[in-house]
Amino acid sequence: MFSEKKPEEPDERSKRLSEHDDRYKGTIPARELLRALWPYLRPHRGRLGVTLLATALLAGAGLVLPYLSRRAIDGVLPHATRWLCGTLGLYLVLALVAYFRIYTPWNVGESMAFRLRLDLYRHLQRLTPAFYQRRAAGEVVSRLTRDINMISPFGAWMVQLAGAVLLLAPILVYIFLINAKLAAISLAAPAVYALLACVFLPRVRDLALGVRARMGALSGEATEGVQGMKVVQSFVREGRLAQHFQDSACGYCDEARRFHRLNAVLWSMLSRMQPVGTLVVLVYAVGAVGRGEMTKGQVFEFIFLLGMFYWPIMQLAQVSTQVFQGFGSLERIVEFFHARPEVRDEPGAIELAAPAGRVEFRDVAFAYDSGDRPAVRGVSFAAEPGTVTALVGPSGSGKSTLMDLLSRFSDPNAGSVRVDGRDAREYTLKSLRRNIGTVMQDPILFSGSVRENLRLGNPDATEEEMVEALRSASALEVVEALPRGLAQRVGERGVALSGGERQRIAIARAFLKNPKVLVLDEATSALDSESEKLIQGALDRLMKERTTFIIAHRLSTVLGADRVLVVEDGRVVERGRPAELLERRGRYARLFEEQFREAVDALAAAGAGAR
Repeated sequence: MFSEKKPEEPDERSKRLSEHDDRYKGTIPARELLRALWPYLRPHRGRLGVTLLATALLAGAGLVLPYLSRRAIDGVLPHATRWLCGTLGLYLVLALVAYFRIYTPWNVGESMAFRLRLDLYRHLQRLTPAFYQRRAAGEVVSRLTRDINMISPFGAWMVQLAGAVLLLAPILVYIFLINAKLAAISLAAPAVYALLACVFLPRVRDLALGVRARMGALSGEATEGVQGMKVVQSFVREGRLAQHFQDSACGYCDEARRFHRLNAVLWSMLSRMQPVGTLVVLVYAVGAVGRGEMTKGQVFEFIFLLGMFYWPIMQLAQVSTQVFQGFGSLERIVEFFHARPEVRDEPGAIELAAPAGRVEFRDVAFAYDSGDRPAVRGVSFAAEPGTVTALVGPSGSGKSTLMDLLSRFSDPNAGSVRVDGRDAREYTLKSLRRNIGTVMQDPILFSGSVRENLRLGNPDATEEEMVEALRSASALEVVEALPRGLAQRVGERGVALSGGERQRIAIARAFLKNPKVLVLDEATSALDSESEKLIQGALDRLMKERTTFIIAHRLSTVLGADRVLVVEDGRVVERGRPAELLERRGRYARLFEEQFREAVDALAAAGAGAR
């Protein structure tokens, strides 16, 4: 059914997997993990406390039945029928207590997971784009979903562990009171298992962490593959993508097999513990009854209690394995919480209210990682309110980086970016970004309705305001043609719309935001000439009375700019009005002539082909 590559030799596979083993080692102490989880458990400590009392009640009531059974067998229980009816009534009451004990911890766990997932999502929203450039989207989603699901039963685990301990303690006392020597013999098997568990459980945690990490990598492969499926199909590279996915799936499968193999060893030993222990007790008990040291009722009572004793031990083993798996997932979650936003509000940051829109770069330098070659070096310029500044130059020269510094997706390593005479770091991030609008080459629309996407620009926008914004963006006829108008869902990344339609919706969104500073990042470069003409008119209307920055490769789109900055290798190598730069015959003029020559050559080639 499934097509698989030829299996690797075990040594080769082990060698390949061992290269990543250190990454999966648990590095955060359990105490710190519990400290991170405690704020989510603390609001429910009352309910968990009552649940523990109910667990203790169930544990104590569970000792009644073996006692009554022994007295019944030995013939010393008066009014047996009355006692039986009373016992059945008691167990009906205890069944209700058991329902409360089972349901409450799971309910607590789901509430805890809800808060944890929400806090993690909000924390991720504060992290800068650099964090997401280092992480696959599928890995981030895996931690938000699968990893948090793995620790949602934490409340239930705590109650189960406490319940097992509460049940073990009185049973242990009870069996020693019946026959101390027999009790000591019956504890030999659990003691051996406990010793082995102490040795193996830390390895279980490491393997559980490895399984979760490899599942995150597999989710990343799957997400990337699905998002880029059209590209893969167009290049007929389905086989290569499937091979990459298979490699990740193989890594996950091998890690999971290691985990389950060790788990199987522990459980196989545990499952033999009860029959072996019971057999040993029976062999000794036969002789004890013959010698008159025990009655038949006491033997039955002891074996009954022994079964009750092994059950919480098995529960402890099962829950311990789950807890170690949960700790692996919790470590991955805490790792994300440890990621600090590289850009945050400075102490005493103020609101940027009613800005004029003056932007100034003062000797700005920036590198994405310390030690890397700077992406921006010694850039200085000023853009006055209401003017249009174009940034041109080859790809990778630093144009988009400059605009990211303006929006504080990153902060300069040296120099400053100033807005209305103040360092941008003196403003709160929200108020700064609220006054900067961006229209990108590939606009991001979310899978909701047109209305929901527009309201990203202004959550309080009325229907009339949205219609006016659509009209200004030359997008009203597009929305009116949709079956459900503003309520029409546009699909993931706006897949239900054409590129030009998505761009016009994005421009309408910018109109609703009404920013004082506007950034157009290759906003028309991916469009055909007809769509570009429509959108350029919408952009012209959007640019009025705003400080505008245009990032462009096609120099024909910046001829109306007040000033052009030619950026190369992170530096501004030329600046001036378009006409002035053409007269200087410098770098801008050469770029312009190259593009003009390419256009003329393309037209000549098209004419020759037509003849």
